[in-house]
Amino acid sequence: MQKRVVILLLDSFGIGASEDAKDFGDLGANTLGNIAKACFNNLANSNERNGALKLPNLEGLGLGLSALKAANELPLGFQSQPNLIGAYAYAKELSSAKDTISGHWEMMGAPVLFEWGYFKDKTHSFPKEILDEIARKTKIKGYLGNCHASGTEIIKDLGEKHLETLYPIFYTSADSVFQIAVHEEKFGLDNLYALCEEVFQILEPLKIARVIARPFIGTNRENFKRTANRKDYAIKPHKKLLFETFIEEKRGEVISIGKIADIYAHVGITQKFKAGSLMELCDVTLERVKNAKNNSLIFTNFVHFDSDYGHRRDVSGYANALEYFDMRLKEILDNLRENDLLILCADHGCDPSFKGTDHTREYIPVLFYHKDLQPAFLGKSESFADIGQSIAYFLGLSPLDYGKNLLNFKGQPMTPHINAKIGDFYPQCLLCGDPLRVSYIAKKFLQDAKEITNVRNMLGFSGKYKGKGISLMGHGMGIASCTIYVTELIKTYQVKELLRIGTCGAISPKVGLKDIIMAMGASTDSKTNRVRFLNHDLSATPDFELSLRAYQTAKRLGIDLKVGNIFSSDFFYSFETHAFDLMAQYNHLAIEMEAAGLYATAMELNAKALCLCSVSDHLITKEALSPKERVESFDNMIILALEMMS
Repeated sequence: MQKRVVILLLDSFGIGASEDAKDFGDLGANTLGNIAKACFNNLANSNERNGALKLPNLEGLGLGLSALKAANELPLGFQSQPNLIGAYAYAKELSSAKDTISGHWEMMGAPVLFEWGYFKDKTHSFPKEILDEIARKTKIKGYLGNCHASGTEIIKDLGEKHLETLYPIFYTSADSVFQIAVHEEKFGLDNLYALCEEVFQILEPLKIARVIARPFIGTNRENFKRTANRKDYAIKPHKKLLFETFIEEKRGEVISIGKIADIYAHVGITQKFKAGSLMELCDVTLERVKNAKNNSLIFTNFVHFDSDYGHRRDVSGYANALEYFDMRLKEILDNLRENDLLILCADHGCDPSFKGTDHTREYIPVLFYHKDLQPAFLGKSESFADIGQSIAYFLGLSPLDYGKNLLNFKGQPMTPHINAKIGDFYPQCLLCGDPLRVSYIAKKFLQDAKEITNVRNMLGFSGKYKGKGISLMGHGMGIASCTIYVTELIKTYQVKELLRIGTCGAISPKVGLKDIIMAMGASTDSKTNRVRFLNHDLSATPDFELSLRAYQTAKRLGIDLKVGNIFSSDFFYSFETHAFDLMAQYNHLAIEMEAAGLYATAMELNAKALCLCSVSDHLITKEALSPKERVESFDNMIILALEMMS
């Protein structure tokens, strides 16, 4: 089924100070809440609007309820029980900043966990050596500004001086940014863009996120006005984006409207549409919603909420723009197709009632609409990456490294084989072929164990071991069955670490009954191996970090862990007994039936996997454990597995 995703990002539309706002000097900020309060108290009236903030379509998607969850109070004038048609959440930012690029990158799978470079001094902001290098490389004869400033105020203050000298105006803010303002006609757009390109090259080693071209027109401070020919020069994202995965796996179209392409340094963008005003952004978005082909992702940044009203601390203007957008939102909703997913979100806050002129560290709304999506609260997201992960799930893409899927559609099991809800599985999961073993482990070793799936009697549980959450899942017998469950656990439930614990038959004199084997590689006779590896006979391997953790834990517990390759056979009653001596010669310690599929699938889907097996039979000596001895041996391995995952 062909699907489309429409993302409407209201730049700076925060819904309440996040728990770390104090670290950013933003305690008390609440972009939506403070706008609504001013409107409700008739402090944001103008010729364009008056009275309480009226956003019926955004309320229907869950905006007010999302804000209530984030800020513990409903925005004044909002309904406590709206006619809800959307599912809603609120999200905190994982990235260590509150700028446009960090927020946007994070939601597409690349959170900024490093520190950007900043120009922190309010005056004389740019180091002399940088200014000297800019002058040397660009031949400019001078500059103006060199300070923190509001973009609209600095062109009022220095615009006339710029017209006299044609010196570019350099300024910055609390963000990682170097902005250059010039007169579009007198200085020239091409000259401005060339200057910005040179400055970007100079600043890139300093991890300055963006250089922004800020052209303006006018003749004096009374009529200077910025134009729509802004251009952002951004550092390329440091991780693979959802866009790229969509193009690679589904040959999708990624459509940028507004400044989206610039924010992502044009990575993964297949179509670009510019627009100069809020009205034009709405017009272009509506046109693309009507006409873009299926298998498209349409992404619009509505920048004017931030640039025209947030930074300018214009409460009334922000409110009027929100009410205009809400009216246009109805048109967009009415033109969605049968299987379109609409997402409305933000990238940070910029409270127009707050001190200063900079962004504010806030939670953002995350609102979803799809005809088959149950209207409900989806919880608090610990990262904006939950947006991208939800899109990956909806489009059937490989999961991102960060974030969790929030979506669960009406009447639709999450996968054909697992009926757990999103969030039921912890990131770490133990796997057993036999579902009764899964039940045994849950009852004997976990606290607060809860059954979370039982499709076809293949059981799954989640619980706690020594206070840490861990999940259990049966996967059936053989590579084919195992890979089905592993794929669904990783792609749908975002399980990150999978540890298979099972039994095996030894074929090497190096191991005996009750020994625990850690499989450092898994060879196989399965045809799936040759299909996967282009008819080459390659051995899949486990994750090194998990392997090291298992080895160190075994040493701490006094367990003599045997390490070597194993052979994953498609046959329980093997016809290859003649090859046992050869396998043993090449350090294959035992035979089981699933590890090769587990390792290869986890590696393909960017998850971590390991297999531990207790020796229940020796295929050479014909020894075998009694049922009681099997339980004792298996219990020792379970303890090892739980200890290494806790």
